[in-house]
Amino acid sequence: MTGKTLYTLLVGVVLFGLLASLYLVLLVRKLRAKAYAARREHWIQDMNQPDSPLARFLAGEDEDVRLIPRQRMHVEALEDIFSHRLKLLCSAKERERIALFAGQHFTDLYRQSLRKSRWSMRMNTLLYIEMFRMTNMKNDLLGHLARPTCTPQERFTIYRIMSVFHDEIVHELLLENPGLPPSLYRQMLYPLPLAMLERYIRHFEQTPPWLQPHVLDVLRVRNERTAALLELLEKLLEANAAELRIRALKGLAAFGDMSQDTVNQLLADMSVWQKRDWPERLMLVRLMGSIREPGFLPYLDYFIGDGTYLVRSEAATSIAQYRGGKEHLHWLALHHTDRFAREMAEERRGPH
Repeated sequence: MTGKTLYTLLVGVVLFGLLASLYLVLLVRKLRAKAYAARREHWIQDMNQPDSPLARFLAGEDEDVRLIPRQRMHVEALEDIFSHRLKLLCSAKERERIALFAGQHFTDLYRQSLRKSRWSMRMNTLLYIEMFRMTNMKNDLLGHLARPTCTPQERFTIYRIMSVFHDEIVHELLLENPGLPPSLYRQMLYPLPLAMLERYIRHFEQTPPWLQPHVLDVLRVRNERTAALLELLEKLLEANAAELRIRALKGLAAFGDMSQDTVNQLLADMSVWQKRDWPERLMLVRLMGSIREPGFLPYLDYFIGDGTYLVRSEAATSIAQYRGGKEHLHWLALHHTDRFAREMAEERRGPH
């Protein structure tokens, strides 16, 4: 056997040994991971039993020592159980008990996790803090904002958490951050109770312009209905910004009510509204269908011949909401002077 052949053989043996060792390492890791997952699943099944220590604790009984997490596996299992229960819209009492348990047993671990170098670990920790409503970690969250390792995603998540906690600091965060993503403003405003949102209704003119549209969007989506909000929306019909006028129209349409004075003013200003851009005309005809004021009908006849398809379509939908609307659409399909209006009326009046 030549030296070259021997060298090749030795190299092959070494490589084979390395590959075999690597395979064994991977196999051992896989078996350990499988065993770990099996133990965790078994623990989860035990805790999900109707008479388990967890079930009794969530029902209001004292904490059983068997429930206290002593291993990382127990924490992960409880995180899975709590997350699943919260996603199923559990009772307010259960939510309170979960928050109590997490505050007592997860705080130290999560405090350490927020200092880890891995971004994914910090983000997962923040999401669990939010989900479990761990208000006791407020100072830790605010402290993490000051760390150079805090990324924009983490910062935005902490802002949202403060809102979920209904903490007064959320007002400072909203007013002092004009450059946040638009969706984040709504995520921060939506969880706030109406009592905390009322300050923006009462002092809307002092609310920063970048925040005003989001306040109106959230109030509309939440279907809030107060006299102060109705008064604000009616006032905003005269706003200089088209963005605010559009949101006022959408809000009033969702509200389904207007004062007679505002109806009369809207009718008096109709020639101005008819000349505005199509998004405002669209919201205007939607409002007309929601309010169903008889004085609006002649203008809906006009808008069903609008040059924008969406406006024509919405006008036809609004006409159909009036008493005798289907019959009126039939008349328009036969007699309207505009061909597109006749076609839209015919399309929307339904079966003959």
